[in-house]
Amino acid sequence: EMAKKKRRIGRKAKATAVAAEHGPGLSSSQQERILSKHAVHIHDVLNVTALLPHLIQHQLLTREERESLMLDTRTEPWKIAYLLDTLPRKGKHALKEFIACLEGSAEGTGHKELAEDLERALHS
Repeated sequence: EMAKKKRRIGRKAKATAVAAEHGPGLSSSQQERILSKHAVHIHDVLNVTALLPHLIQHQLLTREERESLMLDTRTEPWKIAYLLDTLPRKGKHALKEFIACLEGSAEGTGHKELAEDLERALHS
């Protein structure tokens, strides 16, 4: 019970820190709209294997989600669709955190341009 309370407090503190850094954030439907508008680009360039450690570091995945994405039986398009479906439900700053993950995993991938496109969409 105490561990649960500590996790809850930890998540709340993280949310407060993210809000201070990234501003008020976006609703899940606003995030869904941006992600679906860029779905083709995302499917074209996203490398889930390269992105995964960054998603974990930014605490954007539960253990179950992480395990699902690590299964060899899952195809890359399935993993991407799963991420696109899951991310908007991760809070008001999930898209901003996702962009940070893309920037962190840009080496040898097309993630840098994708991150820039999504960042532009946030401000338009």
